[in-house]
Amino acid sequence: MSLIKGVSALGFGRSAVLCAFMLVWSSGMASAQNRAEFCNEYAESAVDQNKANTDRDCNFNGPRWSNNRTRHFAWCMLFPRQAEAEQDARKENLRECRQDARRERRKERRREAAGKRASCDTYAKTTMVQAEANRKYECGYKGGEWRAKERPHFRWCMGARRKYLADEIRYRQAQLQKCFDKLGDYDDERNDRGYRQRRF
Repeated sequence: MSLIKGVSALGFGRSAVLCAFMLVWSSGMASAQNRAEFCNEYAESAVDQNKANTDRDCNFNGPRWSNNRTRHFAWCMLFPRQAEAEQDARKENLRECRQDARRERRKERRREAAGKRASCDTYAKTTMVQAEANRKYECGYKGGEWRAKERPHFRWCMGARRKYLADEIRYRQAQLQKCFDKLGDYDDERNDRGYRQRRF
C-alpha cells in the first residue's frame, strides 16, 4: 500500500514539475513577446526623435541619435530597463533645442526690429529734408508724401517693405529735380572737368 502511494506521489511530482516548467516557459515566451513589442515601439520612437533632431537643426549626435531602427531595437532588447530613460533623455534634449530655437528667433526679431527702426528713422529724416526743400523752393507739391511731420513718415515706414522706402525717396527726389530744373539747370553751364565723382 505504501509503495503504491510512493509511486503515485512520484508520478504527481513529475507532473507538477512539468506543469511548473510549462508555466515558466510560456511566461518567458510572453515576456519575450512583450519585450519585442515594447522595443518595436521604442525603435520607432527613437527614429522619429532623431528625425526631429535633424529637422530642427539641433545637431545632436552619437548612438542615441542614430536613424538606424534595427540598432535601436537590438539595444532595447538587451537593455529594456534603460530604454525608457534613454527615450526620456532624447525628449529632454529636443525640448531644450526647441527652447534654444525660440530664444534665437526672439533675438533675431529684436535685431530685425532694431534695424527696421534705424532704417525708418533715416527714412523719416530724409523725407523731412525733401519736404523742407519742397517748401523752401516753393515747388508746391502736396499730399501725404510731402507732409512736414516726421512721426507719420516713421510710422508709415515701420509698416512698409524696404523697397517701398527707396521708391518713395526716389519719387520725391525726381519731383524736386523737376522743380530745381525750372529754377535753372547748372549742368549746362559747366563742363565735366569741373565735377567730382563720388563713386568709382
